[in-house]
Amino acid sequence: MSLLQSFNEQIKIHARTPGLMVTDPRGLVLRTVGYCRREPEAIAQPRVHAHWYDAAARPIAQWDPRQFAHFQNARSETPNQQTVFSLSGMPLQQRSVDAGWKVIVHDVQGRVSDSWNSNGTHTHTSYDHFSRLSATIVTDALGAARTVQRLSYWAIDQAHAAANLCGAISRHDDESGTLHFDAYTQHGQLTVQRRRMLLSTLPPDWPESESARDALLEPDCVYTTATCFDAVGAVLRMTDAKGNRHDHRYDLSGLDRSSQLRTAAGVVHDLANVIHYNAHAQLVSQTYGNGIETRHEYCDRTQRLTRLCSRRASGERLQDLRYEHDPAGSVLAITDASQAVRHFANQRTEPVSRFTYDSLGQLIAATGRESANATAQSPQLPELQPLSDDPSLLRNYTQTFVYDEAGNLTQLRHVNGHRNWTRHMAVARFSNRVLPERDGVIPDEAQVIAGFDSNGNLQQLEPGQQLVWDSYSQLHKVTSVVRNDGLDDCERYIYGSDGQRVRKLTSAQVKSVTHSAQVRYLPGLEIRTDSRSGEELHVVITQAGHGNVRMLHWEAGKPSALANDQLRYRLDNHLGSASLEVDAQARLLSREEYYPFGGTACRAGRNALEAKYKIIRYSGKERDASGLYYYGSRYYAPWLQRWINPDPSGDIDGLNLYCMVGNDPINKVDHHGTNGDEPSTGKPKKPSMVDDFLLGVVQMGGALNVGLSRRGSRRDAAAQRQQHTEQKLLADRAMQRKFSLLMSMLALTKINTGAADESLHNMEDKGDLALALGHRMGAIVLSNVSSSGTGMLVGAATGLMTGGPVGAVAGAVIGGVVGKGVSIATDKAMEKSGVKPQLQLRTGSLNPHSVKHEGIYHKESLAGKFAYKLRGFYPDSKKNAVNLGLELTKQVGSKLAGPAGIAVKIGVDAAKAGYETAQVLDGKNLDKVQRLADDAPKLMRELYERTVEVANYYGTDQTDPGQRINSITLGDLARKMGKAMDRISATQSNAQAYIHAHRNTRNAA
Repeated sequence: MSLLQSFNEQIKIHARTPGLMVTDPRGLVLRTVGYCRREPEAIAQPRVHAHWYDAAARPIAQWDPRQFAHFQNARSETPNQQTVFSLSGMPLQQRSVDAGWKVIVHDVQGRVSDSWNSNGTHTHTSYDHFSRLSATIVTDALGAARTVQRLSYWAIDQAHAAANLCGAISRHDDESGTLHFDAYTQHGQLTVQRRRMLLSTLPPDWPESESARDALLEPDCVYTTATCFDAVGAVLRMTDAKGNRHDHRYDLSGLDRSSQLRTAAGVVHDLANVIHYNAHAQLVSQTYGNGIETRHEYCDRTQRLTRLCSRRASGERLQDLRYEHDPAGSVLAITDASQAVRHFANQRTEPVSRFTYDSLGQLIAATGRESANATAQSPQLPELQPLSDDPSLLRNYTQTFVYDEAGNLTQLRHVNGHRNWTRHMAVARFSNRVLPERDGVIPDEAQVIAGFDSNGNLQQLEPGQQLVWDSYSQLHKVTSVVRNDGLDDCERYIYGSDGQRVRKLTSAQVKSVTHSAQVRYLPGLEIRTDSRSGEELHVVITQAGHGNVRMLHWEAGKPSALANDQLRYRLDNHLGSASLEVDAQARLLSREEYYPFGGTACRAGRNALEAKYKIIRYSGKERDASGLYYYGSRYYAPWLQRWINPDPSGDIDGLNLYCMVGNDPINKVDHHGTNGDEPSTGKPKKPSMVDDFLLGVVQMGGALNVGLSRRGSRRDAAAQRQQHTEQKLLADRAMQRKFSLLMSMLALTKINTGAADESLHNMEDKGDLALALGHRMGAIVLSNVSSSGTGMLVGAATGLMTGGPVGAVAGAVIGGVVGKGVSIATDKAMEKSGVKPQLQLRTGSLNPHSVKHEGIYHKESLAGKFAYKLRGFYPDSKKNAVNLGLELTKQVGSKLAGPAGIAVKIGVDAAKAGYETAQVLDGKNLDKVQRLADDAPKLMRELYERTVEVANYYGTDQTDPGQRINSITLGDLARKMGKAMDRISATQSNAQAYIHAHRNTRNAA
């Protein structure tokens, strides 16, 4: 399919698929409706999300489309997520069909005291007398209790205050060991930290005394990391635990300018030294230390990435990715122009991937190329191929994806013309828990339920591969081979208090000998050891501008074929996936391409030994021996296209807690395993507020304790605060204008509905019409006499004070303006008192556009009415031209008539009133009345939407009636809106009654 055909197909799929939202009078969203279509000619199917709230406008129940359909059909009353709030307004109980239930109890100060989850785990949190977290005790389902963390703080005295330590955390004991905090900046940034690991790999039970805690740690192994910040809080230098120094420089706007690595041996490597950005702060080009230049090109209109090209210094292209998008911004095709077209087995294999989406943005089809010997996707990587141009290495494939109403993948069809296969998934009836088919057999409901624990954690990765989870629903162990003697082949993971992995332990039995391997994760450094080879490898990790470089330094056991301190530069695609690896001489080490959901489609390397040390792959994440990708908060199984446990952050990324980036893996990436976001390729790598929060959350049995977080630099935070302040100021000003306009529209609605009702009444009763005409004539006389008299007096006084011809002209002008102002003020006063009635029905009385236009001038006020009156003399319409002509007739005629000028003005206004009366008597107002009735619901909708917008902005989502905005409360605003609705409804009823009574008369005539 050509790009144009793909583009046209996407347009047809999205045609007539609106997104709808239903709100209650409080502005709370009750329903959201999307329409799903997979084929251009198919009928779009509605997808309804439902939300329930309590009286305080707090969300208490939420349904996805599948569970809501069960609810509507009386098959289940259980929502995807429900929350019970305590009397203090804090969440007391949370239930999820995916993640189980959780009970949280707060103390009198609002702190989390105790929590329980559906696995039977009880977590108790204690605090010191300064309300600082001091310890956490976890009791499992069997009643075994242990202290999983303890925190200590520096003393509050003059000496510690002078060293910026006063009251700061000094020591944190968690399940990975102990972290010491030795020095801080004046702004509270940690500059020196020491990490000590546990002597045993078993979970600790921390005693209270520090000496007893020290006895549980490795005695002679301390990892010290030092960091230096600039004046605005950006990291200038970090010295890792092995003495390697990472240096960074920035330009005046705070963006990366260069990166350098100085090894512990004193060797200096310039990793990135020339970086350019465009006016939108997007990366344009970057030159690495090995001479490779990576360039980004963007669409001038949308700023979307259109090209990503990496070249050697010689100009030879290593990667040249071209991106094509649909109007919504979704990627339709990716072409690597650096790769040649190949032919194999009667197939033309192009370096092009194409993608098709349904109307909800879910990926439903993808084409690309894969290894010729590829089999069904599994946890294993495909066979490594040599870096060559052999055409027999690759063939085309097409994948199609089918999802249920909740976004669960139910079928994956893979076609390559050689080994086609289809995988079906079994979805639990009342949750989003899923198991794949095994050997052609689809699991039944009971098997799916048994495949997960009460917290929704997957129990088995593949047949025989058991998964073990800790008390916080973090993956603790993956068993690959189970043996009767208990010496299993397994991989275990140990985490710090921030939920990030600190150690990975691998154990394997070979010929009655147990071999172990270990990874220790430290800031900017990984220490990898292997008992089988005697290897101790230090992987130094540093950010090279917008790229990533890893240096492999062997302390022991270096393979003879590899040079020590090898630099490996990573070149990514738009998702951050490692496409290429090159060395310090810009020679290609490895190349890898991926299926849409992260499985490896094909890979090639210079040799198998070097390929062994490629750790980072899809979306820039580490791939474990189990085939799982570690994202920081949870693990992803690319061959299942989903996460293996529920989202620890809740429904931040949707009600399906297992779904990967909303089934849109080409246009979204999940940085930490919590929520999908747009790729950051070409953008400054600054952590978002959500990312900062999620990285700083310590999840202790549901208790959210913000402690040792990996935060963005102070410069980034200051820039974000400044930007937020400016945006907030602009938003406040814009909302103030909207509020002012809304109040004017509400006031005008009262005036216009009253005038319309009076006009309808006059049209029904000729006696009342005559009386109204008499009132109008009296008002005309009073208005013209008062305005002319006042204008003459002011004009004469001005002329006398100024003197001469200039005084005469100035007096005439000023007198005319003052006279007109008095006339408008008199009319305004008489309108308010009802002395000056409206004879003929005004067409735009309830027209939303007209009311808004009048509201912009604040016509309900005296100054606004004066401005609106003057605007009505600008001859840009027939009506305004007539107004201008009448006003000129009055003014010129009155001047020519001399003392009888007042009579001319009265005569013109009287003629106008007579014309309006004649129009009413001739019965020519029926069409106007019909327009009045038709405009009423439009105006009601306009006022309602504007009121909800203002209320939501000033009162947040709670829409608290007591929240005061300007001089009224939200409750007052709601009452004003309600009265306006009643007036409009009453006027509409009057208009409809008039139409019903007079339609037959006109038809008979």
